[in-house]
Amino acid sequence: MDKSKDLEVLYHYAAERRFKAFNELWAKAVSGGPDNEFPDAYLMRAQIKLFAADETFLEDLETAGRIHAKSRFPCLNSQWLSDSPNRFIVFSKKPDALQRFLQRLPEAKDKMEHWFGKPGGNMVRQIQSEIFYFTGRFTEAINLAEEQQIMDSGNHTDEILLQCVLFRCHLATGNTEKAEQNMLNMIRLSEAYPECRKSYQSIRTWANLTTGWSGDSPRFCNDFQGKTYPVLDDRQEAIRMGFDQITVLETPFIEYAEHSYDQPYTMRQYYMDIFHALYWFQTSDFQQTESHFLTVYNIAAASGLIMPLAEVGGHIIPLLQHIRDTSQVCSPELIGRILSLAEQYEENTEAYRG
Repeated sequence: MDKSKDLEVLYHYAAERRFKAFNELWAKAVSGGPDNEFPDAYLMRAQIKLFAADETFLEDLETAGRIHAKSRFPCLNSQWLSDSPNRFIVFSKKPDALQRFLQRLPEAKDKMEHWFGKPGGNMVRQIQSEIFYFTGRFTEAINLAEEQQIMDSGNHTDEILLQCVLFRCHLATGNTEKAEQNMLNMIRLSEAYPECRKSYQSIRTWANLTTGWSGDSPRFCNDFQGKTYPVLDDRQEAIRMGFDQITVLETPFIEYAEHSYDQPYTMRQYYMDIFHALYWFQTSDFQQTESHFLTVYNIAAASGLIMPLAEVGGHIIPLLQHIRDTSQVCSPELIGRILSLAEQYEENTEAYRG
């Protein structure tokens, strides 16, 4: 068996996201010799697992780390362009699974920097900062994104995604001037670098979907009795345009997750389940509302990913109040925290749109 040729083919498969072929050759190649002959194979698989939020990625990094060698291949992050608002796209719904994954990221960052320098460390920082944002840990998310910005690796896809993290955090914390600058930075990157355009388009769709950032339609309207209702036209349009559809570049990592661990769940589906709960609440079908809301509540309680709920701002406040007042299942403390974040997010969104 030609070990060097196998490794080159493995890297080719990994770079092109052909993970089924990668796994088949990986098993064949590694089983043919001791681990110390294949540190690069373990490094490649660890990077795939990292993007699939598979918590066993650290074992592969540790196996590679026991071998005193240099990586013969560049960081795969440079090959994996993005067509999404996040690098963090899939995770396990099992209780504490995401928290275990998150706890392993600081050690992974050090190991990836050892093997690949700035590109390796930034690969981890991007995912870690996104999870910090989604769990409401804004200061930590900002610090990581700014650290990543200082350690610029020349990866423009990563740059636009870190600007998205900063935009989200600054909007959530009320720093609208910085949020505006982050959005302008994303526009600049999308105009200057073709590889950033799909990411920017998906970020803009997300921003319109959650904040009505475009300003093309009012966020609320009043009925003939003067009662206020949320305007969901921008959400419905985004849904019609396929916001819930997994993209070409996301698909391989999600398929990898589906074959790697229990109960995988995508961020896109999380947003869609939130919108379904909003839809049924708006129609006053409270049985359907509570059924759909329990899906997203259980995700939030198990993972800590509360910002997708809070990002809906004023549109979700009546629903949260209804759940707080009627549910015998949902924790009042968790609902209260999400409600407070949603109220603040709505206030900040209005300031940003103004």
